[in-house]
Amino acid sequence: MTQQERATEASLRVAWVLGKNQNPFSDAEVVKECLDGIVEAMFEGKEKQEMSEKCKQIPLSNCTSTRRTEVLADDVVKQLTDDIKNAQCISLAVDESTDSTGKAQLCVFVRYFSKVKGKFCEDLLGLTTLNAHTRGEDIYAAIMQMLNERGIDIKTVVSIATDGAPAMIGKEKGAVQRLKEHHPDLLSYHCIIHQSVLCASLGKEYSDVMENIMKLVNYLRASSALQHSLLRAFLTEVNAAYDDLLLHSNVRWLSRRRVLERFWAVRKDLEMFLSEQKNAKARKHLDFLQDDNNMELVAFLVDITSHLNELNLKLQGQGNTVCDLMAAVRSFERRLENFKSDITEAHLHFPTLLQQTNGNHHHHHVSFLGRLAENFSSRFDSFNVGRQLLLCIGSPFLVKNVEEFSREAKSIFPWASAASLQTELIDLQEHVVLSEVNCDPVAFWTKMVTAANSPNLQKVAIFVLTMFGSTYHRKDDAEFADLPVAVDQIEEVILVSQGLPEVSRALKDLVNYVQANPRTTVCLSVAEAEAVKAAFACLICGDAMRAPTFASCCKSLAGCRTCVERWQANHHYCPKCRAVDSQTESVVALDEALAALHNIVSSSSS
Repeated sequence: MTQQERATEASLRVAWVLGKNQNPFSDAEVVKECLDGIVEAMFEGKEKQEMSEKCKQIPLSNCTSTRRTEVLADDVVKQLTDDIKNAQCISLAVDESTDSTGKAQLCVFVRYFSKVKGKFCEDLLGLTTLNAHTRGEDIYAAIMQMLNERGIDIKTVVSIATDGAPAMIGKEKGAVQRLKEHHPDLLSYHCIIHQSVLCASLGKEYSDVMENIMKLVNYLRASSALQHSLLRAFLTEVNAAYDDLLLHSNVRWLSRRRVLERFWAVRKDLEMFLSEQKNAKARKHLDFLQDDNNMELVAFLVDITSHLNELNLKLQGQGNTVCDLMAAVRSFERRLENFKSDITEAHLHFPTLLQQTNGNHHHHHVSFLGRLAENFSSRFDSFNVGRQLLLCIGSPFLVKNVEEFSREAKSIFPWASAASLQTELIDLQEHVVLSEVNCDPVAFWTKMVTAANSPNLQKVAIFVLTMFGSTYHRKDDAEFADLPVAVDQIEEVILVSQGLPEVSRALKDLVNYVQANPRTTVCLSVAEAEAVKAAFACLICGDAMRAPTFASCCKSLAGCRTCVERWQANHHYCPKCRAVDSQTESVVALDEALAALHNIVSSSSS
């Protein structure tokens, strides 16, 4: 390998590390400065000169780092495509949603068993923008385009999980129905996590209480900055369990429980705070807090949302099989039956409700639990994969009804031979060595069971284990080690964005002062005027910003809205710091103020 080739490899390795850690391309030049500093400190004489010359040969400019990243990305895509093509079958998870700019995005994940890695892999197959419509035919065309571009045969797709939207599952023009025209044996089902959330609809009585809590939280947190500051100061002064309330979003399923839990912990302190206020809204919210019936409903919601969140967290996570998800759902259905008897007796599973009522209920919470159990039963009893088939994948030695197992397998996999499945399962159950093996189902069916002895049985198991259980894709908890840092950065961006209106008001005050005092001269020197121009100049066109936008990556103003939109159409990184997939937001509060400031600067310059 020549020295030039070694330098190119070093450049690629730097680009790989930067990309893996989501660092901007410009950091490559920082790496080069670090190398120069290391050489200066660690080496001497001729060796120092040689190492310095070698480091200088490594191309690490912004443009070079960008090209290296593109080469690496293409290679990763090629490896993924080759791995998918070598898989026996694949499964898709499809979800359509709208991003922060209002554009519809179609996200497709793929799950398959990698023969090279010897394990099941989940990866992003593609992300595409639906520019005009989001009809079933548009989603179908986007999915087929992804498969065709990768050279993937639709017949290798064993199942597809969707969000259950009409455009996805419509009987005539839905995307799934269009796909089944090419692949009649394609299995389709609604995301298991999404269904579990839909099952947990509260009903009118509980929804009204939840809505009142949200109105109270919004009144205390969002009605004014002063109100929020006074609340936090009061909670700190009285040594409350928390120094603030949380906001709730229906999109964030897990937020309901956290909002209720924190509200319940400081409810008495909120009563004291509201009692000191004299306005009508505060009085109305105070009446809500002092109503025992309302507080009983809140206490029940705190307990039941805790159980629902526990189920939701079990269903999340990368690598969960459809067997794991359905086992968690079936377990929760049995728990609901236990809850119905417990809520009328010991309240072991409803400690908050017991604390509020001492066991004397004024509401029939049992009926709510009954409706919840019915929702789960109606949604999941018709799930494609039968109980005996799921049992066989998880614990093949516990299957007693071999005939029912073969019928269930045959019903969803027409290619399977019922006779072969029965004989192979019986032979497997009588295998003494395998019956003593203690490992997870994935390792059992991919490493312990061989295609030579159980070809049909192993194929069915691989197909079932390949199936996506959900369209909700969450990475392993180990990958969230930097979550506190990310939260701090998000909060910092929020604080900056909240401070921008204050800047706007300050600039407007200056303009108003000038207009109200025509005899007072506000004079800027040429250097000062140029400095102000540069501070508020668009990074792309160089002129004063029109409809300024705020970049979340570098926490600063990026440029005019139209300029930034044109930039993002051709580039995938921030125009200022070169961070990849940067998010920008319009800052309406600054628009008028910057226009006024521009007039002052222009008059000062002239």
